[in-house]
Amino acid sequence: HIMLRHSCSACHFTNVTRPSDITLADFWGWKNVNIEFNKDDKGVSLVLINSPRGKEIFNTVIKDLHIIRTTLKIARGQNHPLNQPSDASPQRHKFEENYKNRGVEYVLKKYGKTNKPGKITEIIRKIKWNITHRILKR
Repeated sequence: HIMLRHSCSACHFTNVTRPSDITLADFWGWKNVNIEFNKDDKGVSLVLINSPRGKEIFNTVIKDLHIIRTTLKIARGQNHPLNQPSDASPQRHKFEENYKNRGVEYVLKKYGKTNKPGKITEIIRKIKWNITHRILKR
């Protein structure tokens, strides 16, 4: 969590009382609902319906989604941001200084969780390509 925004450690939306119609999040507890659901290992999104308008909107797209229903208790279980603000990394300030002064390659090597910074760089390139590809398709 070294690069989380500063506001994440003071977020007042880290609960399930939300002003939005719908909340989207990563669903870390999907294995507790259906172990087979994420066979492609691409992750699972959590959708919280917060209002009647949110339910109306969700019902218009539900036919295009693969869904598993769960309880709020399971959804909150492993989804830390639904329970409390994220802890600020004690290295955050130093990370920002290093990024500003030394660039992305340096911080990838220094703070990456792998001994292969090239692998992280390749992932970043793929993400950039996917975003560009999606923009061009529109």
